Amino acid sequence: MLKRAEHLMTTIHEMHRMMPRLGKRFEAFSELTMVQMRLMQLLCGKENVSMGDISNHLEIKPASATALVDRLVQKDWIEREHDKEDRRRMVIRMSQSSKSKMKEVM
Repeated sequence: MLKRAEHLMTTIHEMHRMMPRLGKRFEAFSELTMVQMRLMQLLCGKENVSMGDISNHLEIKPASATALVDRLVQKDWIEREHDKEDRRRMVIRMSQSSKSKMKEVM
């Protein structure tokens, strides 16, 4: 399991490093860090991901997840709002802007 995770991270790192050279099609994604890309991967195709889900999936502390989400909200990659069923819970999803960027790539 650990070898598989290391291989995946190496592959993602190489893809991230190559993005600027792949042309305008991937240009928007070159501004993202590795952790930000991992978060976008988690959100891709999902609605209403919780902050707890993010910190668990990325194996980071809740405070780090909050800072990560704050930065991506400011860059208009993701949206954050209160859950309609539980106002104490925040839910995260991809913004329309980032969905459009994903469609361009695919």
